[in-house]
Amino acid sequence: MIDQHLTDRNKALVRSFYEGGTDSEAKAYGEIFLPEFEVTAPNYLPWGGTSNLQAYLDDVLHQVTAVLDFKRCEIISLVGENEHIIILINIALVGTADRINISEHWTIKDNKALSLWVAYFEPEALMQLIAKNAAAAV
Repeated sequence: MIDQHLTDRNKALVRSFYEGGTDSEAKAYGEIFLPEFEVTAPNYLPWGGTSNLQAYLDDVLHQVTAVLDFKRCEIISLVGENEHIIILINIALVGTADRINISEHWTIKDNKALSLWVAYFEPEALMQLIAKNAAAAV
């Protein structure tokens, strides 16, 4: 049975993540996650695999925000049912006019994020930017 109040509250939490940007330096940023939070991204990405909350805040977000421009992020769709929320975003790649679609599947428990599963659609431009940044770092 769908609890519309719970669904709306959880959708608002997920929306706030994108509307507030992803400032990994902000103390309050990590407060939307449960301590047992895990995020899973495709293994072909440098931050791919499953990471716990500490790795997400300390390492994954740094890598993600180096290539994804959350200031140029558009929410295409936000749907959910109870604790399961799915958001589709279109986001710009840092320093380029290129954009990518990302589908993120959140599980929310007690008004905090428990897990996040991320899928990237047509990631060629993203992979090129990652390779360019890696070459520049050498």
